[in-house]
Amino acid sequence: MDIRSAIGVMRPAALERKVIEMIRRLIGRSLRIPVPAPCRGRVGNLLVFAVALGLVLGGGWATSSAYAGTLTSSVYGYYNAPPNFVFDRGTNVNSELRVYVSIDGTRWRLKMRSGSGTGTDDCVTNVGWAPLGSFNITNHWYAPDHLRGSSYQIEGIAFGMTNMVCTGGGTTRTALFIHSEMNYDTSAPNNYTYDDPSAPEQDRWDGTNDYYSNGCIKIHPEDLIWVSDWVLASYSQSSAHGSAIS
Repeated sequence: MDIRSAIGVMRPAALERKVIEMIRRLIGRSLRIPVPAPCRGRVGNLLVFAVALGLVLGGGWATSSAYAGTLTSSVYGYYNAPPNFVFDRGTNVNSELRVYVSIDGTRWRLKMRSGSGTGTDDCVTNVGWAPLGSFNITNHWYAPDHLRGSSYQIEGIAFGMTNMVCTGGGTTRTALFIHSEMNYDTSAPNNYTYDDPSAPEQDRWDGTNDYYSNGCIKIHPEDLIWVSDWVLASYSQSSAHGSAIS
């Protein structure tokens, strides 16, 4: 079972955004076609959504190469529990992040490619990859520029991670985040972009090298958007992701 099988758990607004974006990409990413004026607003979105839903359920999503994310989903069990994240290291640019969320009594496991650090000593701050293991999230930001101006240079969606002790036990890693490289367009709600070649490097996703980080965990922008939606819809989400900061 993949994420299309779980599409019903998405919040309506989030789902509309996904399928509208999918239609635009199926037409052609380079065209950057906006939603036509007669289709703007919630009624228009629902019209586009109805057409796009047929494409999604008919397999259009799976066959489109425009979706470059790596996230897959499967049912893990049947119980409610707060969201939980597990980082399983492979290499700095090819590790695995697993996210467990409960929605209406069903526990889902989301798996995706991730990267972390530029070195493999997790006791070295700002260089080594994140400590492996299970952790919770302390905050969930999805507003523009929340961490801009700080040393983190993160824009868009970000999850704050609990502090973790490194493998050698000598260092407690702090100020760790799950994030990506994306831009937030304030002209429209939930309008995240990541493929504008003119955008600053930290605001666009170019490929494998973008999985490197200063010690945080990085995932593809599409995967991060999906994880954000799943966490927002999940059991105990209010205590799991903290407050949304605008």
